[in-house]
Formats: sequence, structure tokens, C-alpha cells
Amino acid sequence: MALYQQRVGASDAARQRYQQALKLAPGNGSVLNNYGAFLCSLGQYVEAQQQFSAAASAADYGRFADSLENAGYCFFQAGQYDRARPLLIKALKAEPDKGSPLLVEAEKQFGAGKRAQSQFLLDVYQHVLPASADSLWLQIRFAALAGRQDSVQRYGRQLARSFPQSKQYQQFLADEY
Repeated sequence: MALYQQRVGASDAARQRYQQALKLAPGNGSVLNNYGAFLCSLGQYVEAQQQFSAAASAADYGRFADSLENAGYCFFQAGQYDRARPLLIKALKAEPDKGSPLLVEAEKQFGAGKRAQSQFLLDVYQHVLPASADSLWLQIRFAALAGRQDSVQRYGRQLARSFPQSKQYQQFLADEY
């Protein structure tokens, strides 16, 4: 019920539901993690991090990487990139499938003109995971913005070798960066 209240924008009701759930099951990792995400969305970063830490420590919580990821994104949202980086890296190492959503967020940041935030997320991705069509496409666009045509071509060649059938490669060929 807390998640529903959160989704419909009833923050006070959601907070009460989360606190009620934590009284009934104080060590429930899912509740702790979700409550942390809720608090982070309200900008209550310190309290959110406490919930994420408790969730990660919960013995019955099998989604450890989710807590790491949420804690990392919460620090990212707060502009604390030095604290976000190790948590996001650990989450990616634990569950490499988290790389795709990370690149989606990097793309979103790029599209919103938040280049530094986008580059940060791309760097985290590249620290752990191999290049993908999406990561190379972002690299091409960053290089083009910086006027580094040699890098544009280098990433384009890598895109051609590794992902010749991708839509990103088709966009590269059409100079749509």
C-alpha cells in the first residue's frame, strides 16, 4: 500500500504506511529498500542511505544489488558522485544486467543537457562492462560535441565491428550525432 500511496503522490500517507510496515517487520529488506527510495525521492538523502544500508544488511534480503544501486543513484541525485561511484560499480559487478538501465539514465541525462551527469554514468558503466551499441553511441556524441573527430571515427569503427546491424550504427552512418 505504501508503494501505491507513493505513486499517486500521497507522500504523508506513504510515509505512514512505510513506518507501519517497518514496525511489523523491522528487518524486511524489501520494505527498507523501498522506503529508502521513497525518502531519496523526497530529497531526504541521509535518511534514505540509512534505509539502504539496513536493507543491504538484512539477512533475508536476496536483492543486495538493488540496495547498492538505489544507494548509488540516491548519492548521484544528491550530487555526491564520489560516493555514488563505488556503490554503482558494486551493483553492476553483482548484477551486470543493471547496465542497461544505467545507460538509459545516462541517455536521459544527455538528452536533458546534463552532460557531466551523463558522462559520469557512462564512465561507471565502462568501468565494469564491455562496450555496447548504446555506450559507443554516447561516446560518439560526446566526442562530436567536443569536436574530437578522430574519436568519433574511432568509436564509429568499433560500433561497425561489434554492432554492424544496430540502429546506433545506422545513425552513425547517417551522421545523426
